[in-house]
Amino acid sequence: ELLHLYDAQLRSRGAGVTIAVIDTGIDRADPDFALNLWKDTRQNGEVALDGIDEDHDGFVDDLFGWDFVDDDNDPTETGSDPAISVAGHGSFIAGLLRLIAPDARILPIRAFTPDGTSSSFTVAAAIKYAADHGARVINLSFGSPKKSTIVRDAIRYARQKGSVLIAAMGNDGTDILKQYPANLHDVIGVA
Repeated sequence: ELLHLYDAQLRSRGAGVTIAVIDTGIDRADPDFALNLWKDTRQNGEVALDGIDEDHDGFVDDLFGWDFVDDDNDPTETGSDPAISVAGHGSFIAGLLRLIAPDARILPIRAFTPDGTSSSFTVAAAIKYAADHGARVINLSFGSPKKSTIVRDAIRYARQKGSVLIAAMGNDGTDILKQYPANLHDVIGVA
């Protein structure tokens, strides 16, 4: 076993941990995720898909996460032209996390379109949402050579709330010091 998952799971299987996946969304209909998907169970949380923001967090009926791309309560991954799309990336990442921590809850947050684009504002809003909704781990499987003050501030906010943030250092073999936000001291960079 290359990853030694069994050995890692002897230490922890992720029980009681919420992992936010900020990505292209998650295929919420996939039966492999059925037992791992986060649901808002906080005190004064959303109680039903009734069009009312019971928890007064500014997100109506965000019972299963949030879609910052379409600004709605359905963070389900959508398909696109496979020649230019990274659709499926969020589900792929959630699947890896499920293998690593099979008892953790996965909080899907859609912040990227199927072609993998987003904005600093959208990413920052997603990070803040994750921290505010109890994510102990926030997965950021993306990177850019461009720095962003608003993303940096959102990361600091999440760290102050007790979240651990993990970001991609890149897959292209280029200078890892230029991968943002993985190069921040508040983030664990993973290649």
